[in-house]
Amino acid sequence: MKKIFENQEIVILSNKELMGDNGYVFNFTDGSSVDVFSRTIINKGPGEIIIRDLPLWPPMSEIIKKQMKFGAIKQLNVSGDMNNIVILPGESTECLVLIGGADDFAQNISVYQRGDELCIETPKSKSNVHIDMGNIWVNGKRLPPPLEENFGYIEIRCSSLHSLYVNGTGAGNIFSDVPIRDLEAKIKGSTLISAIQLENAELNISGSGSLIADELNGSLYGRISGSGSIEVLTGVIENLDVGISGSGDLMIGALVKTASLSLSGSGDMMIAHVLDEYTAQGNGSGSIKVLKVGH
Repeated sequence: MKKIFENQEIVILSNKELMGDNGYVFNFTDGSSVDVFSRTIINKGPGEIIIRDLPLWPPMSEIIKKQMKFGAIKQLNVSGDMNNIVILPGESTECLVLIGGADDFAQNISVYQRGDELCIETPKSKSNVHIDMGNIWVNGKRLPPPLEENFGYIEIRCSSLHSLYVNGTGAGNIFSDVPIRDLEAKIKGSTLISAIQLENAELNISGSGSLIADELNGSLYGRISGSGSIEVLTGVIENLDVGISGSGDLMIGALVKTASLSLSGSGDMMIAHVLDEYTAQGNGSGSIKVLKVGH
């Protein structure tokens, strides 16, 4: 998927051939188009057009408290209670970490390198109120969060990332604009992970946390006990194994070769296309839907 547009609020991705644009309407060679202002997509042929919200934090230049440099990394390990992290492509092999937000957050965060692994341990929140990107709306418009004492933001710039491990116990958003080979996440709170590209993902969600992957090519294992969700928009999934107990949801727009689905509770599971075979076991008021099976 190529990035065809980005501003402070959204990014538009597509694997279609772009014909031209006037700054806010993008036209493709197959007659498809996307309007940035109205967020309207007209898709007339094979391929995908995706509009994705970006974390709406204040500019790092306005809130920066620390800047740290590390050697090249292949792994990122994130744990703690206040995980608002954006991972961006870097121009050098070095890893740059910028920390912004409240003084208390910057003083109590721990960032260190262990071999080719970068470890980040965020402090425990002193408040029951967490700030994250989707909760601040005024007259239908998303606004940046207020810079209260509970706010912390981390920006990471690295050239590549083989694996990401997340152990989230609080709220936050982890957004990666860098492709990740392997994701492993244990979420007990409401952490949202948004990734532009994954190969394999293993998720255990026992709260209201979620994963949104624009593209996943490999395997997906997920267990949700609560109101969490997993959403994969495009890609080819060799093996899908997901079980939900509670009100959680699963939505897979990618092509799935084999799938094992288990649902107990009021959640919903929807798979657009299973190529070979799948098994489904469900009880409760939820639903399991596979829209297409076979070639």
